Amino acid sequence: MGTVYRNLHILVAQGKLRVLRFGSGQDLYDARLEPHYHLVCRSCGDLSDLSLAPVAELDKLASHQATDFSVEGHMLAFHGLCRNCSTQAEGREAPR
Repeated sequence: MGTVYRNLHILVAQGKLRVLRFGSGQDLYDARLEPHYHLVCRSCGDLSDLSLAPVAELDKLASHQATDFSVEGHMLAFHGLCRNCSTQAEGREAPR
């Protein structure tokens, strides 16, 4: 495992991967380097790309609000249930 993590750190240092941290305590790695948003399943932890153009205006708005901070970009993740977990949750609902 050490070799795997060393290689991941090398690829990040070379700019071939990005590290994503969504507060789960687990680092995720993304080879898609251009700005994009993510969907994160709150049940199984699945992470997928969202085909939604990043909103550059958010950086400008944040820059105006954060007077003691130089905003260079943002990461945004939408949290919810993936299709598989949604289907499973519907199957577990109590009958009405």
